Amino acid sequence: MVYYGWTVLFICFINVCGEGAIKNLFPLILLPLSETFGWSRAATSAIFSTAGLFSGLCSPLIGTLLDKLGPRKLFPMGGTLLFIGLMLVSRLDRYWQFIVVYTCLIAAGENIISSYTNFAVLGRWFQKKIGSVIGIADTGTTIGAAVFIPLVQWLIIRTDWRQALEAFAFVIFLLLVPLNMIFMRANPAEKGQLPDGRTHPESLSTRPSRIKGFSATVFPDNMTFREAFNTPSLYFLVLTLFFGSASAYMISIHYIAFFVSAGYNEMIAASALAFTQVVSTAGRPFSGTLSDRIGRELTITLSFTLGIAAVIVMLSFGNGIRLWPVVAFVCLRGLGMGPAGIAAGAKAADLYPAPILGRIMGVVNMGRGLGLAIGPLISGLIYDATGSYLYAFSLAVAFMLLSIGSFWMAHLKRGMIKVSRF
Repeated sequence: MVYYGWTVLFICFINVCGEGAIKNLFPLILLPLSETFGWSRAATSAIFSTAGLFSGLCSPLIGTLLDKLGPRKLFPMGGTLLFIGLMLVSRLDRYWQFIVVYTCLIAAGENIISSYTNFAVLGRWFQKKIGSVIGIADTGTTIGAAVFIPLVQWLIIRTDWRQALEAFAFVIFLLLVPLNMIFMRANPAEKGQLPDGRTHPESLSTRPSRIKGFSATVFPDNMTFREAFNTPSLYFLVLTLFFGSASAYMISIHYIAFFVSAGYNEMIAASALAFTQVVSTAGRPFSGTLSDRIGRELTITLSFTLGIAAVIVMLSFGNGIRLWPVVAFVCLRGLGMGPAGIAAGAKAADLYPAPILGRIMGVVNMGRGLGLAIGPLISGLIYDATGSYLYAFSLAVAFMLLSIGSFWMAHLKRGMIKVSRF
């Protein structure tokens, strides 16, 4: 019998494709919105920042719903919210309306079908080499972006941003809702199978007590969520995603605006963004496998080092004429994208038991949402004040370093737990 976990992996990959398309949508409409309504970069970025804040705050609730309702019910709800939100945004003309709809519908829908919920599902189907499995699923982020970024940008240029969003809404609905309603399953028991496709219960082992490259304490399989809440590692994982996401979105939301301000045209900027996703597609499964082999900590350190090098090259040599800095930026940033989320998800699956993994991932994802909230806004404020992205992107480099430090602390503090039964 073919292991049904591979079907679940494929569906999770499609879901993450949808997330990749949605979270890379705002860079494409930032300039059109600013030009249509006369809003500043900071004010326009604040729409996305508010959505990110809401997304982070509601992540624990989404994780709880995942554990209670299961992905077969929850994920179609996310796709439906995205469809309604995109259709409404294409018809809005007031600032407060954008804030409300983008926050309550698009951010909520994206949160439901995002990588952290899908990683939590995969953590129940796969125990061995979870980093590799998560890395495969996470390529959906880049493939979704690489496919839809040029398409939506082309539609915006040929028609306008409103019609482009309407067309995109139907694509997202068809991509996410039917597949999850029909084929998604929460765990192997629903198909009469065991994790990893094993055939004998006695062959099942607990989560590994050692992670490749480092001695690692894992928490007991009967740990409750309230007990997990007392572990320092959980909060350092939150900080890892907070600083990592802040740095990522300080750059990505202003990606096209940055290239245009440096003298490159919009199609070169959109193409660079798309090719960054293509490079990242190859790098993500590799980084997942690498994290299984050399450890999550060394993998995340290497990835952020590449990201820092990408920013330095572009700030130092990008002038609107030279193309080699664009190519270098695409390659370095592409290879450095993704491993932070992969490593954090794999680390959580290493440490915490599957029955509470949805809620654990929900708490960890609060860091991503809060970083997403402040990152674009900080870049917009700094640009409005200085007329340049130099200081904003330099601050993004500092945040990458803080993310590395937080992840290492999550490893070093993994054995500390205050257990209290309620």
